Amino acid sequence: MKKRFSIAMLALMLATTPVMASTNLIINGEVITSQTVIEVNGTTLVPVRLVSEMLGAEVEWDEYTEAISISKDYDVISFKIAEDTALINGVSNRLAAAPIISDEITMVPLIFVSQALGVSVGFDELTNTVLINSTLADLEQLPARFDCSEIVDGRLVDYYTLLPELENMGIEYVPAAVDGVELAYQLIGDGINAFLYLQRQPEGYLKITGIEMFAGSRYHGVTVGEMSVNQAAQWLGLTDVGVVDRRYGATAVDDYMSTYVVGETISEEAMVERIFVEFIPYMQ
Repeated sequence: MKKRFSIAMLALMLATTPVMASTNLIINGEVITSQTVIEVNGTTLVPVRLVSEMLGAEVEWDEYTEAISISKDYDVISFKIAEDTALINGVSNRLAAAPIISDEITMVPLIFVSQALGVSVGFDELTNTVLINSTLADLEQLPARFDCSEIVDGRLVDYYTLLPELENMGIEYVPAAVDGVELAYQLIGDGINAFLYLQRQPEGYLKITGIEMFAGSRYHGVTVGEMSVNQAAQWLGLTDVGVVDRRYGATAVDDYMSTYVVGETISEEAMVERIFVEFIPYMQ
C-alpha cells in the first residue's frame, strides 16, 4: 500500500512522480526550511542558488540578460530564464523545463542539478521529500507529522485517556454536533483537520466508529487536498474508482471497514476533497 523509492537514477521517476505542495527538501543530509520545491507542468523545480552553493559551487546572476552562471572546480554551467537549454562546459543540453523566477528565487529542474553538478537526487513518496546528495537515512531528521491512522488503528479507547492523548499529540479537540452520530469531536492540528466519530461503551470506554478527514489531514501518507483521487486510490490500494453523487471518488468496503475517497469535482483529474473511514461493525 505504501511505497518508498531509493536514491537511484531518477530521471524517469522524477518526471512522473507528483511533487506535493508540502514537499520537503534535504541537501547534504540537512533539512532545508528556508526555501522549498515546486512543480510546474509535471517537472520538479528547486532553488538553484541555494542548492548550488550548498554543493560547493559559485553562482553569478546577470540581471540585465537574466543569465545565470554556475562554476564548480573545472565545470561551468550557464543558462537563462525562460529558455529550455543550458550550456554545460560549452555543450548544449535541453532542460526538462525552462528555469523560472518564483517569489524572487530562480528555480531550475531537479534533473538538471543532477546532470550539471554530478550529484545523486531522489524523491521519497512516503514523506514527500526531495533528496539531493543525501540518503534515505537522512529522512529521520524530518519533523514528525501526525497521521490520522494513528487514531483509527486503535478503535477501542478509554474515554479518560483519549483527550489527554490528543493533547500530548498537539491536537486541539472541540465537541461537535453531527447528525446521526452519538459523540463527535472536531480535531485540529499539524496533519489533521477532521471529525472523529465515537460511540459510548460501558465502563467509560469509547469505540471509534469513523473519522472524516478534510484539507491538510494525512491518512496513511495521503494528504487531503494535495493528491488526486487516482493517486490516492493507487496509494491506498482502492480499486473501485468512479463517479458517485456527481463526485469522482474511490471506495473500498470489507467486513472490517469502509474507506471513501471523495474528489472535489466530477473530473477524473479531481483532487481529494475528503477521506471518510467507517468501521462497519460499530455502525450497526
